Amino acid sequence: MKKREIHIKAFFVLTLLLAAVMPFSARLTTWCIILLALNWLMEGDPGSKLRTSLRHPVAVLCMLFYALEICGLLHTRHLRDGFYHAQNEASFLVFPLLFCCYPRLPPGLINKVFAVFSFSVLLSSLYCLCVAFIHYVHSADVSFFFYHTLVAPVHQHAVYFSMYVFICIVWLFKSLKATTPVHRRYTMMLLLGYFGGLLFLLRSKILVAICMLYFVYQLAASLRRRPVVKSQAIFSLGMVGGICIALCTANPLSHQFSGLRRSDLNVLRARSFDPGDYFDEVQLRLLLWKFTLEILHESHSWLLGVSPGDARYRINRKVVSQKMYVGVPGTPDHGYLNYNVHNQYLETLLRSGLIGLTLLLLLLSMLVREAIIRKDDVLFFLVLTFAIVFLTESVLERQFGIVPFLFFTCLLVTDGRRTSRMLPRGDIHE
Repeated sequence: MKKREIHIKAFFVLTLLLAAVMPFSARLTTWCIILLALNWLMEGDPGSKLRTSLRHPVAVLCMLFYALEICGLLHTRHLRDGFYHAQNEASFLVFPLLFCCYPRLPPGLINKVFAVFSFSVLLSSLYCLCVAFIHYVHSADVSFFFYHTLVAPVHQHAVYFSMYVFICIVWLFKSLKATTPVHRRYTMMLLLGYFGGLLFLLRSKILVAICMLYFVYQLAASLRRRPVVKSQAIFSLGMVGGICIALCTANPLSHQFSGLRRSDLNVLRARSFDPGDYFDEVQLRLLLWKFTLEILHESHSWLLGVSPGDARYRINRKVVSQKMYVGVPGTPDHGYLNYNVHNQYLETLLRSGLIGLTLLLLLLSMLVREAIIRKDDVLFFLVLTFAIVFLTESVLERQFGIVPFLFFTCLLVTDGRRTSRMLPRGDIHE
């Protein structure tokens, strides 16, 4: 077997391995990415691969975005934090190089990746549910089945894990249309029902809202399609009805949504606070967004931002100056310190200015354009989901968000794309 074929097969194996470990371990995810990068380097001819990658606009935008993050090191006052962010966001450079330089992916690889990822999410969530059940037996505390506590055994964040679950739902629902054997359709619907219930337990309001909109759209699309795909229509109707019932009855999820209406937005008008003041999630987010705009205005940093290394320190200074609770020194209690902005668009604006925000919006629009041109529902809804979650979470500041965003988008964008390095059809088999 030729050397190049060995490296390409290793790339495919490591890609599947990355999909498998992502829901379980951030450390194993990092090692998989490192192995993929080493395989890329050992294959040789990096110059040619780089030129091939740069022919794709998505790769160019990702690299420019990362280059802007690196430039922030030149004007940061906190170099150590700047290097940490540069290391954490290296995926913006790595994934486009890994995927956009390779030939067209073999038929079936995308389905294999999503199948492995879905199975891994299934196993990790079942493990978490088993741990929650054991804790419940000993304490009779149902909180172990919900939100952050549920996914704590695999060191995950409830919102990010909800995004993993929704990615599985989108892929499974698309597969439901193509699956002809009756037993496979029932298996798909059973898994979809399980993942839908898991979203309820994770209690991420924005992901539940996205799921609701997704199934309303799919229900309308299924009824318009001729012939009607009954399994899709029935399941979509069931999910829409189930979410409506969950929101209209007394349960932890409906309490999460009702809490949004009780938030007092007058806190935004206050000039300062008392350390004893408590802020709910809506109030805190709005205050952080307000602080972000004030920092950019006061420092005249609208164009390039305050740099990734300085962003959190600037927010902390605002929290201290507003006399908000800052925890107890020397303990894990940091109060309202060390929060990110909880909005990816404003986080990017604070760290990299209008130039960075423009690059991020161009990247999202380019991915949506690719999805529309290819009529790829999975890519379209995946990008749309991230774009919406960006409104309430700084997704690209943590590996839990960066890796799935770039891994799946680069993988789907590469699928079916011909390049100058493409192998003959017979060289790689499914």
